[in-house]
Amino acid sequence: MSENNLAQIRKEIDATDQQIVAALAYRADLIIALAKFKTTDQIYDAQREAEIIANVIDYSRSTNLNFNFIQSLYKQILNESKKQLKIILKK
Repeated sequence: MSENNLAQIRKEIDATDQQIVAALAYRADLIIALAKFKTTDQIYDAQREAEIIANVIDYSRSTNLNFNFIQSLYKQILNESKKQLKIILKK
């Protein structure tokens, strides 16, 4: 692999990382909007979380991503979302 190819791939990885962060920020904005419809006793919805995990695992099947990685990643995302909801709803 030439240095030019390596540099280009790294540049594309950096751009992709920016897109991932932007998508997570947008998701966080949606959590803020969601909070308007929630109360503190409605933060955790086991059925909805299972649905989200099943959906993203299904989406990952058409990629080269390991579904265990996707499941673990989304559990982290959902945990952070619940933390944010708790903070918002305590205000």
